[in-house]
Amino acid sequence: MKLVYHGTSVSSAIEIAIDGAILSPWDQQIKDYKRIECLKSMSTPELEEIALEDAKSLFGDHEVEHRVKSISLVTAKYFSIAEDYARHSEQSAGGVVLGFEVDRSLLKVFPKDWEWRGSVYVPRKMRIKSLREIHISPKARLHESKIMEAYARYHPRIFYI
Repeated sequence: MKLVYHGTSVSSAIEIAIDGAILSPWDQQIKDYKRIECLKSMSTPELEEIALEDAKSLFGDHEVEHRVKSISLVTAKYFSIAEDYARHSEQSAGGVVLGFEVDRSLLKVFPKDWEWRGSVYVPRKMRIKSLREIHISPKARLHESKIMEAYARYHPRIFYI
């Protein structure tokens, strides 16, 4: 079984469980815009355009495809990168690393040489049905029951960072 990992904050991890997917920053922004009353009448393409312009203001043009429109995953060899993302959240509620089994649906969007790369990018969103592990940071342990409740249907193994 080969795994890839995604590091994130506790609050984002719970949103991921609710959505049943990891959303790219762009798709997350679109989702957030759809909740704003004055934007509810706008079409999805209009919201996509506004969200993309907002994202471009935070990143360079060369970063848009990977940092805005995609989800980043790391291979097992580079687990420490995902762990660093989780640890960045230690100042708030803590972080987690989600581990996913590489299945057919992921292989369809992965480059052929994905195992040799440190990171892999999945366009727009990734369903989490292949979740196998959750690695919990020290501060996130305070929220372990919420995390476990959110991910109960996936029956992941739990590890502590």
